[in-house]
Amino acid sequence: MTLITKHDEYQHFPATVRAVVTDEGHLEDSVFIPYDKIFPQGKGRVLKGTVTAIESDGKDKGGRVVLESGDKVAYDALVLSTGNTWAGTISDFPPEKEKNLQFINDSRSKIKTAKTIAIAGGGSVGAELAGEIKEFYPEKHVILVHGPPKLLNDVYPDRFRDNVAHRLKAKNVILILGDYIDNLDDPRARTRKGVSLNADLILTAFGGRANNDWVGQSLGETVLSKTGFVKVKPTLQVQGHNNIFAMGDMIDWAEQKQSFKAKQHASVVATNILPVLEGQVSKKEYKSMGEAMIVTNGTRGGSVYFGFLFGLRLGDFFARLFKSKELIISMTRASLGYTS
Repeated sequence: MTLITKHDEYQHFPATVRAVVTDEGHLEDSVFIPYDKIFPQGKGRVLKGTVTAIESDGKDKGGRVVLESGDKVAYDALVLSTGNTWAGTISDFPPEKEKNLQFINDSRSKIKTAKTIAIAGGGSVGAELAGEIKEFYPEKHVILVHGPPKLLNDVYPDRFRDNVAHRLKAKNVILILGDYIDNLDDPRARTRKGVSLNADLILTAFGGRANNDWVGQSLGETVLSKTGFVKVKPTLQVQGHNNIFAMGDMIDWAEQKQSFKAKQHASVVATNILPVLEGQVSKKEYKSMGEAMIVTNGTRGGSVYFGFLFGLRLGDFFARLFKSKELIISMTRASLGYTS
């Protein structure tokens, strides 16, 4: 088994929203996790590289992946999990380990120096980033600009979205909704509707974008949806390619892109690979568990939503218990073989 990744270490993104703001807790020491313990008894290898193409030997016959270096790695079964392209303050981490600390320190320095900070994008990342800045720098002016008329998106009920907004307003975060920042390079610029930001720093927190052109070029454009995501069967096999699986943010599936769902994807894929290798039919199907979200608001609270029981909403205590206090760092490190 071979894991191919361009990153020196696994990056636990849910915690980077705090790591780029403050040195409290020294999260830079725990949010980047080595890959050296992921294979039990060493039954596998990690290969540093970027996959640029897939060479298939024909329907269900294996093939090779082509790396940016020109090297090729043969496969009998292939799992694609390359995620999306994220453009934002906490998602532009370089793949090289030695550059991550500098990236974090640069972000902290910019935030510490600025008096007024505008954040473009009021999804969960933008909302959490605003909450973190006000937690550690309550004297700063923070402006959150979001295109839709409410924070997050309309997958979530209005009462939950309003609750997230209410908690940010309680920290004196200024919300500008139904508007956009078009000139991201000029903190002094006005919004599309003419509102003056008069900021010292603009931070971007946009959602992910599909980055699967290379998959379409390799396997045919019919494997991609109109929005660029990879089409899969309920077994998470790429349509028309039974020995190639896809999972995570890159797939075309009617659910929100969230890291905890990738674990469920992985369970289905792991079960279905063995039958493929034995020439049999994969039968386990992925079924979405429904939507859920925890939007932190600093270290002590936030808003929680579970899309069952007609939409269960919880507040600070449960947000802190599930996520805000520790940002799921210990659980993630344990899943990769690290208990401390």
